[in-house]
Amino acid sequence: MRQKTRAVTLLELLIAIILIGIIVLAIASIEVFSRYHVTSSDRRARLQNEVSTTLEHMSKQLLGAIGNTGNWAVKVNNNCIRVRLDSNHNGFVDDNDTWIAYCLAGISTPDPVINFYPNAGTDVNPGGTIETLAHKITVLQFSPGSPDGSLDATDGSLHDSVLKVEITARWLPDPAHPASQDNPEVTMNNKISMPSVSTR
Repeated sequence: MRQKTRAVTLLELLIAIILIGIIVLAIASIEVFSRYHVTSSDRRARLQNEVSTTLEHMSKQLLGAIGNTGNWAVKVNNNCIRVRLDSNHNGFVDDNDTWIAYCLAGISTPDPVINFYPNAGTDVNPGGTIETLAHKITVLQFSPGSPDGSLDATDGSLHDSVLKVEITARWLPDPAHPASQDNPEVTMNNKISMPSVSTR
């Protein structure tokens, strides 16, 4: 008696190949999707960390700002801010006070940065040692933080005891690469109160 053999037909083989292909594509697309979103989230988290650290640095330093009428504590010049600090902690504006500065540098380069000058000197352009606080910065803006504050257009002095700081960072800061899911952008701002600054 002849035994019947069961063979796989061509149609069954094609269906099996299609099902296996669908399963492999589904697994691969889930892996690619998750990797893409993990990368984007990681980039955004790095930007947020740098910007928030910079804002915290500014907040701590500006608590020691000191000024009075005619000897303003804060001067804003384009993408730079200079701040007079009460170095000897006597509560008065005098020759022992030091100036610090925060500046946005390298705007036309692939990696614009915020530099901190711990001893900026008295010139309009800060000098001395430089500490880079944040990378990939596209915007650094300073403005009065209260409704009655003002920024003098002639010398850039801030006539307010509150300073509003806004920082924007983008993973690829080049204007040719606009913000997107793959190129995240973060904007953070802070109002910094300077208790020893005269507003009148």
